Amino acid sequence: MEWAAHSKLAAECRIVILALAVEFPTVISICMELLLTEVTNPHCGYMKKFKHVVDLNSHGVSSKYIEWCNANCKHRWGWHFWQSEEAKRISQMAWHDDWLPPKKVVEGTQAYVSFESYDEMILFKLINISG
Repeated sequence: MEWAAHSKLAAECRIVILALAVEFPTVISICMELLLTEVTNPHCGYMKKFKHVVDLNSHGVSSKYIEWCNANCKHRWGWHFWQSEEAKRISQMAWHDDWLPPKKVVEGTQAYVSFESYDEMILFKLINISG
């Protein structure tokens, strides 16, 4: 599928392409091309929250992180987002036929990855987050 077709599909579905996941276990993210990462464990993925939380200091979740968790975690893990009240309000409004969210929605969104296992959370931080 060509890029123009992807952007048209995104506009029609109101998909937020920031690595914000849709309601099924597939993540959409952008680098130079559209990447799809399938989460193989049905108990892991989008909107799965666990005790040990990592603040990504980002507005989205990199597909690299999801691929790493999918390949390396034996316990449950997931990712979720926090949005400011203003970002939630704007998210409910029309985006004037634009397939990307308004800047205030992006800036008002914070991404997190969480883990059932403390050890896997530490390993994730050491390999993926540390400098």
